[in-house]
Amino acid sequence: MFNKFNKFKRETGGNVAIMFALTISTIVIAVGAAVDYSGISSQKQDLQDAIDGATLAAARANITNEAKLKKIVEEFVEQSDPSPNKIKLDVKVIDDEVYVTAKTVYDTVLMGFIGQKAMDVQVAAASPIASKTPIKLALVLDTTTSMEGNRIASLKVAANAMVDEFEENNTTAAVSVIPFGKYVNVGMNQNRENWLDISKDGTSETEEVCWDERRTTKPRECTETGRTIYYDDIRDGVNFGQNSYQEQTCTAAEYEYTGNRICEDRTTTYTWHGCVGSRNAPYNERAAFGSQRIPGIMNETCGTELQPLTTNMTDVKSKISSLNTNGNTYIPAGVVWGWRTLQDKAPFKTDVKLKSDNKRQVESAKVMLIMTDGANTLSQGGNETFKHDSSDKLEANARTLALCNAAKDDGIMIFTLGFKLDASDTATKTMLENCATTPAGFFQAGDGPQLKKAFKDIAGQLDFTRLSI
Repeated sequence: MFNKFNKFKRETGGNVAIMFALTISTIVIAVGAAVDYSGISSQKQDLQDAIDGATLAAARANITNEAKLKKIVEEFVEQSDPSPNKIKLDVKVIDDEVYVTAKTVYDTVLMGFIGQKAMDVQVAAASPIASKTPIKLALVLDTTTSMEGNRIASLKVAANAMVDEFEENNTTAAVSVIPFGKYVNVGMNQNRENWLDISKDGTSETEEVCWDERRTTKPRECTETGRTIYYDDIRDGVNFGQNSYQEQTCTAAEYEYTGNRICEDRTTTYTWHGCVGSRNAPYNERAAFGSQRIPGIMNETCGTELQPLTTNMTDVKSKISSLNTNGNTYIPAGVVWGWRTLQDKAPFKTDVKLKSDNKRQVESAKVMLIMTDGANTLSQGGNETFKHDSSDKLEANARTLALCNAAKDDGIMIFTLGFKLDASDTATKTMLENCATTPAGFFQAGDGPQLKKAFKDIAGQLDFTRLSI
């Protein structure tokens, strides 16, 4: 029996060897396939990255000549060097959109042992030609009292120069203008909108006011000392130079009470002049109306009425030219209303439909330009929480940045521009830098010519090439 068993073992040894060889071959093939799959995936991703970049570069050229576009693509791909093998490129322009396909091969590492020495690699990308992308732009402009004189004059020249750029380049654009100070003026024509709370408008409140009667026994008397007193003319946090007055010394007036108690009714009549405040948290960081109405500010004026989004550049330039200065600075008021003019929902649901030059309709790019000449000097709050009567700069800066981030999350590209910023005010500069979508989106200008250049440079950066496949 023992001998038979040994004979059996000897006779089955060949089968085990064959099974072992087959198993090893299968493992080698599987490992080879995994190695080569990883390799081809890596090469395909490298090629896709290169073709994506090349397609965007071609789209930015703003041309439709396929031969010239192919040369741009070839040069970009050559610099990227995404494959050790020859790459076959094909470039087409269809309905003002650049289509690029690329083909190459991947040399296998282990799959060659089973006859698979190379594998095809193919990728594609497409992008609308840059100049064909329509733009919706909100100009959020500081028109506070610190912008008086030459500053507001320089702003008008600079902003109108940007609009001129759009007209000269036949840019398909719609523009809104949002002047801001302490508040924003949305216009008296909004008085019937359901998103607005002006329930006090046209009403009156009467209250009894009483005081103890007194009479003057000796009036206040003043005499000049001959000395001139100089002081800084600070308006909205900006020093406009020195003013002076003649020093006086005065004696206090003297009174005596008569013993009579006087009372009278005083009536306050509420009138709305177009100004709007802020909703309470968390709605003060949201643009959409939703269900929370926006409070109107009674008995207060707030500068030039905003211009909703329009394609009429004559109206835009007219609005810019009519800007006047009013109030102190609360930047969040401008940002939230700039955002609102770009939304397709209440309170400023735009009916502006931009038709691109493309035969294929391209979605409009949304942009906001925030320009200010200084720090937030006001913040939300005061005796009535919806007003901007407090002066917490840190809170106002945080609110500004929160609104910028929310607008960016809503697909809006933001540029920021500081005009004659105080060099020591690093907090405002940092806030504006962080508000911009990219570091290159923050600009500074120290005078009128620099401000004009900044507006024109921003117009030149409105490049919205993007991959569509």
